[in-house]
Formats: sequence, C-alpha cells, structure tokens
Amino acid sequence: MDGLIILDTTGRPIIQSNFRNHPPSYPLAVVDAFNDVLSKLESENKTEDLDPVLYFSSTPVPVVCCHVEKGGLRILCPASQDVDPLYIFAFLDRFISVLRDYLQELSLHTLKEHFDVVYQLLEEMLDDGRPLTTEPNSLRDIVLPPSLLDKILSVAGAVHRNANAVLLAHPLAEGWSSLQQE
Repeated sequence: MDGLIILDTTGRPIIQSNFRNHPPSYPLAVVDAFNDVLSKLESENKTEDLDPVLYFSSTPVPVVCCHVEKGGLRILCPASQDVDPLYIFAFLDRFISVLRDYLQELSLHTLKEHFDVVYQLLEEMLDDGRPLTTEPNSLRDIVLPPSLLDKILSVAGAVHRNANAVLLAHPLAEGWSSLQQE
C-alpha cells in the first residue's frame, strides 16, 4: 500500500496520508484517474458497475487502487507494488471501524470537525504504506478521542484550544512564527 486518500462527495481530497516513496503529484494523479473513471460511469448511469479494485496506467507509476464508499465518502488506497487486495480491504475495514469508534458517525461533517484526530489516527495506523497500530485499545493510548468537553464547548460556542493554538501560545513559538512570516 502506498497510502490512503479520503475524498468528499465531489471527488476532492479531504485527507491523505504521507506518500513518502512517491512524488507529490502521485496522490493527485490517483485521484484524477479515479474521478475520470467515476465520471465516465456516472455519465452512463452505471455507477453500480464501479469495480472495487481499479488499475490505472495513466498515473506516474502504474497503480492498483482499492476503494470503498462509506458515509458519503470515498476512501482510496493505491498500491504500486504487488499487494493482495484482500490485505488492503482488511486495512480499510479496520480503519473505518476505528473512525466510527472514535467519531460515532462517519461523514464529511465529522471528518472536518475532528480533522486533527482523524489525521493522527491515519498517521498511527499507516506508516509508510504499512499498517502499524490498528488495535483500538492501543490507539486510545496514543490518540485521544474527541472528548465530551470538546463537544460541549463547541456547542456552547466557547473557544476550542487545539494543539496548534497551544503551541502558538507558547513563548518560544513567537520567534518561530515570526521567522515563518519573513
């Protein structure tokens, strides 16, 4: 597996893992190839004929792309090397199960609302294209789930302090942020 890409209903990438062994254009080429196949089938009213495993030769490297659709989202997992698709689908199933465990509901709204948690889960579960930590109990020790307090604060309209806000509030962060602006 090369990585993982989550698309919204329009086919735009929302979140993707780090594709270390490929050029930066690789994930976008996979998304474009997938969207081309999907739009062709949609124009023919044959979206139910979309195979769960697709082969793209138009990408920088020939790739097999396994994908699933859950909660109005499409999750793509391209592989440019010889990998059993069942291995990829087992990982995708576990990833979706963990997301549902953390977020209760899998949707575009919950992914955007808890982007930081989803990205942390993705980075912990998939390291350089290899499944790493996939057990929910182990993940809870590494990635804290969205808490009830966060939900109450967001409903009440209170300011939510995420990790970036805490880092930028640190006195040593001032020098770093001023260097970034120059």
